Amino acid sequence: MVNSYAVELIEHDRLSEARNVSLVAVSSPLGPFYPEWRETLLDVRSKRKQRSTITLSVPEFQQGYEQEEALVDNPLQEARVDAVIDFMTANLHKNITLDQLCQVASLSPSQFARVFKSQTGLSPITYLIKLRMEKAGHLLTTTFRSVKEVMAMVGYGNRHHFLQLFKRHFNTTPTAYRKRALRQRRNRY
Repeated sequence: MVNSYAVELIEHDRLSEARNVSLVAVSSPLGPFYPEWRETLLDVRSKRKQRSTITLSVPEFQQGYEQEEALVDNPLQEARVDAVIDFMTANLHKNITLDQLCQVASLSPSQFARVFKSQTGLSPITYLIKLRMEKAGHLLTTTFRSVKEVMAMVGYGNRHHFLQLFKRHFNTTPTAYRKRALRQRRNRY
């Protein structure tokens, strides 16, 4: 049922929401038993990737640009980044270190950071925070768990740090975010 909801969101070009729903399905305990859920997530990712190219005419920059483009278009690098994102998603509730992410990608820290940023546009840590905040927002609007429980479910033990990151990401507090979502849901019906 969750996967069909994600497919419906894709059909209506609500790709960010479809990605969140697909991530929930894939990271659930039943995820490994339903390969079509993984296919839906991959479908969302392929539709969300929008890259723009900039052409520089200065020869000294050309070599660096070609190296960067090789990182972006390399299927092996894409697979490494996808594996890291899947690892992050499955372990949001745990303390994740940069060393662990490098091990998943089988790259040195400097190579990993460069490859990850070329594929996603964000540093690995920024991307992890983004995933955690999206999951926290989802949990706040779909469950009755306390902010403290949600905070723990997305890997934060420090309330002040969690609130600071949440406010930066959503421009509001978790409680206000939940109230607004509930109000919007009530107004639809």
